[in-house]
Amino acid sequence: MNDAPPSEGTSADHSELFASSWPMAQPAVYGYIYGLVGNRSSADDVLQEVAVTCMRRMHTFDRARSFTAWALGVARLEIFTHRRRELRLPIERHPGLEAAIGDPADHLDEALDRQRDALQECLGQVGAHQRRFLELRYVDERSNDEIAGELGLRPDSVKVMLSRIRTALRACIDRRIARSLSA
Repeated sequence: MNDAPPSEGTSADHSELFASSWPMAQPAVYGYIYGLVGNRSSADDVLQEVAVTCMRRMHTFDRARSFTAWALGVARLEIFTHRRRELRLPIERHPGLEAAIGDPADHLDEALDRQRDALQECLGQVGAHQRRFLELRYVDERSNDEIAGELGLRPDSVKVMLSRIRTALRACIDRRIARSLSA
């Protein structure tokens, strides 16, 4: 945990932090916006405003918090601004609208829980040979070269095998999440 105040760091530090954090947060932020705005064009516009606002306000980001949760909070405010512009109404906080939008962190927690559960189920279906690759890479934190040396393979073969395993796990996770959402 970082006890540094949110504003600590240079503009370059903030730019680097944004550049490394935004690509991972963007899909969740876009999904949240699209779900509330309802059309792709408006969602794209709001997403762009969120990115600009996040970049400009990086000096206020508390590194002890989740960047995605912070960006979702920014998105929530940008959705209010977007709706106000759409309706050409003065800025007013409507408790009903705020309640309808809800807390973005709740949506993120639910999505992460679904992904974690699906991953556990999918890992249970992985064969012993594939499991060995995953354990060496992600539990023992070995490099592809180290795994290759231990298993008597070429590093390229290890890279390909891990890529195939990850692709199969991603497909399995996507299927399980789709089933759980349609149930």
